[in-house]
Amino acid sequence: MEITMIRANVDEDREATMARFLSGLNKNIVDLVELQHYVEIEDIVNMAMKIERQLKRKGTRYDSKPYSGSSSSWKPNWSKKDDKPIVKPKIDETKCR
Repeated sequence: MEITMIRANVDEDREATMARFLSGLNKNIVDLVELQHYVEIEDIVNMAMKIERQLKRKGTRYDSKPYSGSSSSWKPNWSKKDDKPIVKPKIDETKCR
């Protein structure tokens, strides 16, 4: 791993490398890796591979995409044209009777 990083001209401290690697992993795998003790990037790689094999063996379905940090489906209630919220008038039910 170290030789590959040298060849790729990666010059960063090991904590930054480990954090960047973890951010690219599947959320299910990251959650399990973070429960373990690791010192080097090789430890994380080996644990992630082991966890991935276990999840495949157990038949646990997981997304192949890395965790994006947000799973919210929230959308604003205004169009992008005018950037103003759509306000629905409130109907006074006492006047309708």
